[in-house]
Amino acid sequence: MDSYFVEKINQKQGTVYLPHALYQKELSKVTFSTKTVLCTFRASRNNKCYFSEDIWQALGIPFAQKWTLYIHEDTLYFLPIIGLFTTQYNKSTLRPFGERTEQFKQLLQLTKAHGGCAYLFTTEHIHWENGLIRGIVYHDHQWQEQTLPFPQLVYDRTPNRRAERLTMVKDIKQRFQQDYGIPWFNPQFFNKWDIHTRLQGHPLASQYLPKTYPLTEKYLKTALSNFTTVYIKPKKSSHGVGIKRVTALDHGKITCQTNTIDGSYSKQYPSLKHFLVSEFQDHPTEHYFLQQGIPLKTKDGKPFDFRIHTNKDGQGQWQVSACAIKIADPSKITTHNQYGGEIHSLVECLGKEKAKVYYDFLKEEALTLSQILDEQIKDLIGELGLDLGIDEDNRVWLFEINARPGKVIFHHPKIRKQEKYVNHYWIDYCTYLVKLSIQKPLWFVEAADLIPY
Repeated sequence: MDSYFVEKINQKQGTVYLPHALYQKELSKVTFSTKTVLCTFRASRNNKCYFSEDIWQALGIPFAQKWTLYIHEDTLYFLPIIGLFTTQYNKSTLRPFGERTEQFKQLLQLTKAHGGCAYLFTTEHIHWENGLIRGIVYHDHQWQEQTLPFPQLVYDRTPNRRAERLTMVKDIKQRFQQDYGIPWFNPQFFNKWDIHTRLQGHPLASQYLPKTYPLTEKYLKTALSNFTTVYIKPKKSSHGVGIKRVTALDHGKITCQTNTIDGSYSKQYPSLKHFLVSEFQDHPTEHYFLQQGIPLKTKDGKPFDFRIHTNKDGQGQWQVSACAIKIADPSKITTHNQYGGEIHSLVECLGKEKAKVYYDFLKEEALTLSQILDEQIKDLIGELGLDLGIDEDNRVWLFEINARPGKVIFHHPKIRKQEKYVNHYWIDYCTYLVKLSIQKPLWFVEAADLIPY
């Protein structure tokens, strides 16, 4: 596939002029996302593409720019046309998506640089009756709204679990997929317990998992007798919020340290029963699970673990796109940045030679786990964030897999350059999905088991 500059001309109606390298006499139609028009194709005298004004308007092409053009059978396609679905949009500000604005701008500009079009939309921007969206684009150095056809695929950027649970959001996802057959990838945040259960049942994945149990008094008592420390984790949470580290003391006493939105705190309890009653009186225990505490490797006495980003590439295969070390504040219970954790590159922390050994080791484990999880769930996923640890016996442990990995590690100057790999894999995978939809129009509906019987 090649990119060509495409512009409109005020000449013969119903006509498209293509460079000789692109022109094929079998062509009879042109498609811009969900809009298709019959037209006459002619060869142009230069390396540009020209669309008569009526064709341009009928397709809803938003801008004259370089576009990636793809021919399949008798049709010329523009691709990729990507919709980024989100919530919490404020039109009247310079940063309409708050702290996410720069990240979204980056993805839109990247897509344009690759000859495509990406736009944002919310529940309020969809016009079902005519198959159009009032898309939010970044053009001429400013945010603006533009009427566009439905996208060829949707990348889910719902910001949090609360928004994801909204009935309107659920209905939109279902309608795009079932009624229009439009691929919708990374459609939801993971439930940590559900992911653990799926991986636990796989013979290769289970070896990476710490011992994990439902939160009950019986299981907690057993876990504390078997392990030095036990972690209690919410099934649905992000950024380490709500995690507790529990340690048994002499005479049946319990000490607990908890991560909250505002920081962390410690408490001591005279018994296990007192602990459970006090800590979970307002939070049902069925929303949590227990996990074995792992004695991690340390750097200058500080425990550390690894964040590995994996992405699917232009062939739909998993690749490692970024890797960082997270070093814990010794007084805190996790390596999360908001609880005093430090982010470093592997070379910075381990030295060049050791960093390569660790990276090669972790790369294989991360790719194995990404592939296994991909096989275990029906959702279309294109990126993952894996939190991996290594203990003193050099055993690898999986603590968590995130469906929508955050960008915190890229704030570190030594790691920032890795973000380009994440972004390039993203656009390559989007292009792959669109081509697949063109070649096999029902692939997504069938793969997701969306056909009603």
